[in-house]
Amino acid sequence: MTPALNDDTPPMDSPAGAVPLTEAQEGLWYAQQLDPRNPIFNTGHCTSIRGEVDVERLASAIERTLAEADALSLAFIDTEDGPRQYFDAARRPVLERLTLPGDAAGRAEAERLMQADLRTPIDPRTTALARHLLIRFTPSAGAGSADSALPTVLWFQRVHHLAADGYGMALIEQRAMQHYRALAGTPLTSFAAVVADDARYRDSAQRATDAAYWRELLAPLDTVGSLSERSAATGDHALHAEIDVPEDVLQALRQKEQQTLVSWPDVLTMLLAAYVQRHIGQQPVVPGVPWMGRLGNASARSVATVMNIVPLVLDMDQDRPLDELIVQTARQLKQARRHGRYRSEQMRRDQARPGGQGRIHGPLLNILPFDAPYRQAGLDADQVVYSTGPVEDFNLNVRAAPDASGMRLQVEANPRLYAAEEIDQHPARLLAFLRAALQADTLRPVQTLYDEELNHWVAGVNDTAHPVPDTTLVALVRETSRQHASCEALRMQDERLDYATFDVQVDAAARRLVQAGVKPRDIVAVALPRSPRMVMSLHAIQRAGAAYLPLDIEQPAARIQRILAAAQPRTVVVNETTRTLLEGADVASVDVSALFALPHPGGSATDTAPDAADLPSAIPLPTVQPADPAYVIYTSGSTGEPKGVVVSHHAIVNRLLWMKEHYGFGPQHRFLQKTPYTFDVSVWELFLPMLCGAPLVVAEPDLHRDPQALAALIRREGVDVVHFVPSMLAAFLDEPASEGLQMNAVFCSGEALPATLRDRFHARMQSALHNLYGPTEAAVDVSFWDAGRTDRSDPIPIGFPVWNTGLYILDDCLRPVPPGVTGTLYLGGRQLADGYLGRPDLTEARFILHPGFGAEDTPRRLYDSGDLARWRQDGAVEYRGRLDHQVKLRGQRIELGEIEAAFSTHPQCRQVAVIARVDDQGGQRLVAYVVPQSDAEPQPVVITDEALAESLLDHARTLLPAAMVPSAVVLMAALPINASGKMDRKALPAPVFAVQARTPARTPQEKQVAAAFADILGLSEQPGVEDDFFMLGGHSLLAT
Repeated sequence: MTPALNDDTPPMDSPAGAVPLTEAQEGLWYAQQLDPRNPIFNTGHCTSIRGEVDVERLASAIERTLAEADALSLAFIDTEDGPRQYFDAARRPVLERLTLPGDAAGRAEAERLMQADLRTPIDPRTTALARHLLIRFTPSAGAGSADSALPTVLWFQRVHHLAADGYGMALIEQRAMQHYRALAGTPLTSFAAVVADDARYRDSAQRATDAAYWRELLAPLDTVGSLSERSAATGDHALHAEIDVPEDVLQALRQKEQQTLVSWPDVLTMLLAAYVQRHIGQQPVVPGVPWMGRLGNASARSVATVMNIVPLVLDMDQDRPLDELIVQTARQLKQARRHGRYRSEQMRRDQARPGGQGRIHGPLLNILPFDAPYRQAGLDADQVVYSTGPVEDFNLNVRAAPDASGMRLQVEANPRLYAAEEIDQHPARLLAFLRAALQADTLRPVQTLYDEELNHWVAGVNDTAHPVPDTTLVALVRETSRQHASCEALRMQDERLDYATFDVQVDAAARRLVQAGVKPRDIVAVALPRSPRMVMSLHAIQRAGAAYLPLDIEQPAARIQRILAAAQPRTVVVNETTRTLLEGADVASVDVSALFALPHPGGSATDTAPDAADLPSAIPLPTVQPADPAYVIYTSGSTGEPKGVVVSHHAIVNRLLWMKEHYGFGPQHRFLQKTPYTFDVSVWELFLPMLCGAPLVVAEPDLHRDPQALAALIRREGVDVVHFVPSMLAAFLDEPASEGLQMNAVFCSGEALPATLRDRFHARMQSALHNLYGPTEAAVDVSFWDAGRTDRSDPIPIGFPVWNTGLYILDDCLRPVPPGVTGTLYLGGRQLADGYLGRPDLTEARFILHPGFGAEDTPRRLYDSGDLARWRQDGAVEYRGRLDHQVKLRGQRIELGEIEAAFSTHPQCRQVAVIARVDDQGGQRLVAYVVPQSDAEPQPVVITDEALAESLLDHARTLLPAAMVPSAVVLMAALPINASGKMDRKALPAPVFAVQARTPARTPQEKQVAAAFADILGLSEQPGVEDDFFMLGGHSLLAT
């Protein structure tokens, strides 16, 4: 029978009486219209009943319940005023009954039928919203005692989400069990009463109060994070993983409930929010929680969709007592429930956050303490929830009895955002997190990873132990020179030097340095242009027991002298030209001509410096120790003062011997030295050939800046091992002379290697391509990745650790993060530098002593790289940008690398750089500098193409929140490159913040607004009537 209606409820018994959708239904309706063939809007439950059951009585009970649940007979029509709904008796579900054999084939057929039904999309305009199927299994021949555990009856329910939410489905089951037990109970309320109640709420003062609460809570939020940084439409199914919660965890949960006087669902909500925060890395964390919204209104006993998702804004302070965090969460949950009827869809509109990127909450925390009515009816039954409806992102579900018994943790996720492999890892990880957190006083000591994961991501992926001799570069180069005495060691243009001559010349120069007062562990600076003498000077300094300090002779003298004052070198190796850089500096110098005399082409080891006979042969060379410093390289400092990184022989030997063996380098290869020696990439260019017995081709000064000359040199000299910074490789590939070059190996490091550049490389050149990563503080490179022709990674990883090296991705509390989660990359192992020269404070800050990962681990020295990274599931590391590459605009943290990544997906974008630039009003605006794809002739430095600039911005708007869309795009023929071959952000030109007036202001009011926009934003001309204040770079602070 149809439940009785109150006087103010609409009859809804025909199309003429059709009524508008409730607020809860509207969001679902329009979501399905955007994706009408998606079956994810179907909800599905299957109840498995074992043992004795009166099938006829059960069928009658279900049928009586279906007659009461009038929402299941809803029909929908389109009108000029929008969609409308009414009751259609023809669509009322009739219980279908089916008998199948109880063998494996019959049960498989039942599963197939249910899955096929769930995967069938429903058009609410033409198709019934619900299906109920009762399947009885006949005993199979020869059934034994083991078959008693199998269900004898299945009750399958499939209902479109427009008709029922999870609570509504539970009402159906509860009411059916009342009928099965022949209890009177309370009849279900008509859905029409829910419609009337919804209409009253829309016009109520309470709705305005609720709206004000949510606006105040959400207004301060810049962005709301989730486990995936992407957004996507809801998939046609959801990924699932689950685990049962053992009794020890349930007991700890009940104890925490008693201790805090907070209900266990609220305690669990706080713990789930803390778990989610670990995977997002954002404070505050903003999870969504379902609000049933049924107490005190007509929906309490109605099958309907009423549930709302409301956001919590929680600061998971890792050092705050756990009990305080629980109480804080409970208080906010109380407020959320008080204002929970206000729809989340409307909150999003209020916050001007439409679309997938405009989320107002992150992952959903869904705790479902539903009663189990089957036990009360004397039935041995279990329930499988096939689908709860659309899963937009990531859900954590908890199903349990009201006393927390029988608890199961479930993870649901959108397959368009997550892989099954990563979802499968969450249940065990979450369970371990709950167990540890419930025993802790604060969250800080609680690991995110469980023991097996922790061992894998700390020890397993870093299982790089490899025997390396405890020796020095000096000893290794001496041995190579002895074994390959007649082989060519150095060449530059017409100059040639074999290893025997090289060894004699370097040895003699080292003795002269000792004679000049150089002692073991001293520092000797070098101010020379690139040449064979420069190369041999570095080797001679190390043989004298000192560390070399390269000076950039193109830098201002004042900066060089600041470095010399800080480093206090024993002497500086100069030539006649560079000597002038030392004027005014209190430092000794030695002319390189006093150290060497290069032989003529074809010269031999007997060709020595003119004064070699005067060199006392009694001057001994020291025995260099592995712990002695090999070189000191200065890098820029965040304070503006350069800092000197001290690297030992012990560290750099590991790096070079790894590269030699890993890539199989030997005398047959030919290396190019083109990287300025003030950059650490030059170290392997300078020394690795000398460990292989291979020739080193020395490029002329400044040749590394000329792609055409570089290509010619590579062809002429037969170079087959070379290094490029990715931005320089892009310019090199643009040079026609680079096409068809064949080399053994090309290495990239220093910048992120874009996947598009990798693909361009393989389309143009015949060579292996390798991506390396490492800071100066860890002996050049610590990780490697083969970016070969078959590599399809995007982004390209920085890869796996080299020998005797550990890569650790840690959160703010120095705990390892799970795979896929961005954290700070810390480096450990043999290659770490000694520290910063003369800066113990900075050394202590960046080279930390980590207490260890777990109770059985030992402390270890780690270097804080300041780089953001994440592990892939295969253990490879992805570079995610710099911590100091973040900007803060109007209180919002913005990662410029994310904006660059968005622009790079535009088909017309070849290269991009994004910076925050100060405008005329003193505010910061984001500016994107783009090199477009083009086969045209060379262009001016700045290109004018307003249509392309607007296309790039439109593309960015589809991928980024409005606050991250640049205010201007500057199109350039090429991005500027600095002396090291890296992109020079400081040289990017200032943009003109201007607009193209589409429709000029016409009325006095429009003209007044346009003039105000131009004045506030500092525009060179007035905007048109369609221009958006915020898209032009405005923000709320300017609008006041």
